[in-house]
Amino acid sequence: MRTRILTLLAMTPLYLRGAVMENDVVRIEVSPQNGSITHILDKRSNTDYIAEPDHARLFRLLVPRQDYPTRRVESSEQKVDSIKLADGVLTIHFTQLQISPHQFVAGAREIPEPVLNTEATVTMRLDGDHVHLGLVVVNHGPEQITDVAFPWIAGLARKSGGRQAKVILPSLGQRAFSQTADFVVAARAKSYPALLAASWMNYEFEGKGFGIEARSAPEAQDALISLNEDTLARNSPHSWGESGIAYLAWNFYPHIAGQQRWEAPEVILHVHGTDWRTIASEHREWYREHFSPARSAAFDHAIGFATYRLKREDSTVNWTYDDIPKLAEEARSAGISNVVIEGWREREGNWNPGPFAEIADPRMGGGEKLKSLVETLHQQGVELAFAFHPAMVNTASDQYAQTAYRWTIKTRIDGNQIAPNFTYITFDYPYEDYSIHYWALLDPSSPATDFLLQEAQRLKDEYGFRNLFLRGIGLATHLSYSRYNSVPPQRVYVDGYARFLGGLKKMFPDGMLLTEGMNDLVNPYSSAGYTWTQSDHPEILALSIPWTPFSNDVDALDYDQANASFARKILINLIVDGGDGSVGRYPDFARHLKALQALKEATQPYYADAEFRDREGLKPGKADSEVVAALFENERDQKTGVVLANLAEARKKVSVSLAWNEIPKQGHLYRLDGRRQEIEIQPETTIELGPHEVVVLGIDRNSEPGRSTAVRTR
Repeated sequence: MRTRILTLLAMTPLYLRGAVMENDVVRIEVSPQNGSITHILDKRSNTDYIAEPDHARLFRLLVPRQDYPTRRVESSEQKVDSIKLADGVLTIHFTQLQISPHQFVAGAREIPEPVLNTEATVTMRLDGDHVHLGLVVVNHGPEQITDVAFPWIAGLARKSGGRQAKVILPSLGQRAFSQTADFVVAARAKSYPALLAASWMNYEFEGKGFGIEARSAPEAQDALISLNEDTLARNSPHSWGESGIAYLAWNFYPHIAGQQRWEAPEVILHVHGTDWRTIASEHREWYREHFSPARSAAFDHAIGFATYRLKREDSTVNWTYDDIPKLAEEARSAGISNVVIEGWREREGNWNPGPFAEIADPRMGGGEKLKSLVETLHQQGVELAFAFHPAMVNTASDQYAQTAYRWTIKTRIDGNQIAPNFTYITFDYPYEDYSIHYWALLDPSSPATDFLLQEAQRLKDEYGFRNLFLRGIGLATHLSYSRYNSVPPQRVYVDGYARFLGGLKKMFPDGMLLTEGMNDLVNPYSSAGYTWTQSDHPEILALSIPWTPFSNDVDALDYDQANASFARKILINLIVDGGDGSVGRYPDFARHLKALQALKEATQPYYADAEFRDREGLKPGKADSEVVAALFENERDQKTGVVLANLAEARKKVSVSLAWNEIPKQGHLYRLDGRRQEIEIQPETTIELGPHEVVVLGIDRNSEPGRSTAVRTR
């Protein structure tokens, strides 16, 4: 697409002038004073996503002191040294950056800050509806720059055409935001790779929007978002991110020391004019090309796993080790042969001096009993995955006081980082954590990893463990400022997990490793993510990372959750009464799950071996919240599957319309009761679904389809 780049005066390099970059679909305008992105215009919908250009931004640098953790450089407070255009690239250069004044009592008093002897150079290149963004920071001074937020897109419109703006994130927590927490500013920082599984975010209205994609290796970063109205004074010293201004930003933690140069990973601003699926799919394919992620095959032939809690945290015993074979048999009645065992240790909950007490309970049968059960059930085709607790240390334990205090994630003030089961927020960004808890996070780059690997080997040797559920692993990637090791703060999880998870993968080459999170950092080592409840827009994760399965909690009689999970190829975690019950009391539901397992086995090339594509290629049809329709593509074998899942007890009729270059004459319809029908594919094919029925329509492709698919219900 032809691109026009216009300066305010001429087509030659200009200094201290702004610029407009535009082509047939997008117009990007930059402030001549401070380089802020003041307009992002999508010409296709005539939508300018910047509604408050006076509050526009470009970047932010953090230069913290212990007594002033939010000490920062705002690009909007700087004066551009030069703006020039050459070879289709807009270059904005800053020198001698001014640190923002230190404010007290909501701006009632200010103390001037010095100039930071630092250069920043921003580049922008327009390619179709993509804006390629680059940033280089050269720190000539003595102070360390810990954080760089870039790009910082501020002054965003909250409404367009009467519709509310939304931000979509590939998160294991909340994924769709129309407002954000404002007083607790750290709630606006969503950590990657942690609960944020991939490095993209999308700002959208219905049918239009733009995405930000950080093409980065998975070291500690944050997506920063705010959509709220003004509830906190914008000049307050506690207002990190300007309350009341809608913005998106991507935050890196390069920790640029004096006399160092840092170049940001490439960031793409994609003004796609559609919805989140565009940026999710583009980032997925970029990640696939650059990192070649291996597809986990651990659950190719299984719909999921069951979870049992033998002992509660208050030491109430639900079952002993002798009950495990019966529990496994009840899971198999539901077609499930993988079983997660929690509550197996001698002490559970806060009474356990973890991670120093991964010890079998002699009152429940002892270690020899466990070892015998593991081997016997393995021979019968049942795999047991026992909970292992390598993420946290009990600070009340004797071992902590003697040695393990050196093993923990340390905040900027040398405190222990708060554990993720207390909060999903990184309070170290930008504030320190003053709270004290019994549990502290272990630093995987510390000697803790050597101890944990020894413990895992002991569990394998003494108890015969073949598979592990790694509690707490994958939920967090905090910074660590520990004085006991030399790993950069932003890399402690990257480097530490390479040793720890890499070591476990070698130790259990044929076993399952289930992580409690699912993201770009832990996925290369993980068989699947044990991700608890994933019922809120789960298609966002499924479309973003199709090579690593993750799970959704399904209780007894949750037919709708079981079917919805199957329709998106999300693993079913059969967890009855929070793990304290068994499916044996629900034989009809067990038969339903067993039928789903048989359906997966019967449709392997169209479903199990295929990648979830959600609505890619699906035309919008008549919406029905009680029917899930999803498309699956198997490029290797040239197979397509369409899954239709009825979430209701009522019968449904579903119309499937395929618009292909060459429409196949026949498809294979696999039903939940085991029947296979050869059906003629019409321009609009009607399929009847029984109550809570799931079907898979298998299609053999003979050519590149160049197609769209419409699904309608009635």
